[in-house]
Amino acid sequence: MLTLKNVAPKRFVSVAIAATSVGFLTFGCGESKVAQCNKFTTVANKAKDFASDSQALKNTTDPNQIADKISQLADQLDSLNTEMKGIGFSDDKLKSFQTQYADLVGTSATSMRDLSSAIKSKDAAKAGSSAKSLQDVGPKLIGVDQELQKYCSN
Repeated sequence: MLTLKNVAPKRFVSVAIAATSVGFLTFGCGESKVAQCNKFTTVANKAKDFASDSQALKNTTDPNQIADKISQLADQLDSLNTEMKGIGFSDDKLKSFQTQYADLVGTSATSMRDLSSAIKSKDAAKAGSSAKSLQDVGPKLIGVDQELQKYCSN
């Protein structure tokens, strides 16, 4: 025989379980650190394609072709940068890496455009400073990558 006394506790338990499940679904479904690290790494690894494309410059001797190729590489960096900035990270540390990465890639793209322009205008001083700027960015990007790998492996 069902009585109010027997039904109320069962209903309370059912409602509590349902509420808890909804809570886990609402708050527990954010992307994990691993998933966010994987997104970051997937986009950052596209820089390896960029490095392969830049190897084609070794066989080019025409300054205008070199300048054009450098400009195209800068465009590729801009695309990579836009893609990286488009990732919505909830992890504050990954947001920091994202900002550092974007700043460095943006600096690289700007330096490459300056280098391209300097080559076309035959401005050796500007070409030298642009090349130096590019060289300075490399170790910084490697540093961000190493910090990211360390953070993501914990």
